[in-house]
Amino acid sequence: MRILVCTKADLPSLIAMNRLLPALAGRHDVEVLLTERVRPAERHLPDLAVLKLLERDLPLSVLLPLAEAAAPGGPGLRSFERLRRELAIQVGTIRRINTGDGFERAARFRPDLVLSIRFSLVFRQPMLDLPRHGILNLHPGPLPGFGGLFAIFRQMLLGRPEIGVTLHRVDAGIDTGPVVTVQPMPVASGRSMLWHVLRAYEAGVPAILAAVARLAAGQPLCAKPQDPERMSYFGLPESEEFSAFAEAGLRLYDVEEYALDLRRLLGLAADLRVDELVTAALPVEAAGRARLAAEG
Repeated sequence: MRILVCTKADLPSLIAMNRLLPALAGRHDVEVLLTERVRPAERHLPDLAVLKLLERDLPLSVLLPLAEAAAPGGPGLRSFERLRRELAIQVGTIRRINTGDGFERAARFRPDLVLSIRFSLVFRQPMLDLPRHGILNLHPGPLPGFGGLFAIFRQMLLGRPEIGVTLHRVDAGIDTGPVVTVQPMPVASGRSMLWHVLRAYEAGVPAILAAVARLAAGQPLCAKPQDPERMSYFGLPESEEFSAFAEAGLRLYDVEEYALDLRRLLGLAADLRVDELVTAALPVEAAGRARLAAEG
């Protein structure tokens, strides 16, 4: 099959891509479209700005290039560029998906199936009708009930014992399409939200591969329509919700925990003090955000 993978240029997506793309590339014709979209709130709301730093800027723009320069072909995650080169697939960055550069690339590729993981753009017509097998999205929350943004944050704030990672078909709504499967993932007590985010999408990759295998074999992919009365959609959290998260004893991130994950994921040198680098980057990010706010 011809499979178009739509994802975001950030660390959680890259973790999933390092597992998904090698499994697909040997059997299917694969192309990847990346979005680097930054929402305005991610530049100005302090908690969102820090998460952007930890999920995107620091790992992908600073540490991963250092790791690959120090040990080309090393054991850590492969960058999007390295995946493109080693798997011989096309990888492109786009700004739009239903018109312009994104749709032109998608229409030229003529996908049989589109896979969406952490993709920041909403699929509308004519993209919805382009692939004959439709669009499958991996969502880090059980559907219905936790549609929209920051689903893991919402589940942790409500004290749920597990996170549901949902594979569903994409329709004209947002996170409203029929559900293929929901994979439970236990909430690890004492671990941060970011710790769970870095693991949730990779946990959903087997469900994607199983769905792809069924479609490639000409078998139907069973999906259950969602109950509209149980649907909920959440936007970005407000400052008050971040405060409630902290007051509940929950953490968005933990520097030591995050540093250990970066060392493991990126294959960083043993003598690199990742925790000190992260700690130093946080006030720099805050200072830059304050300057932007002062400039309007």
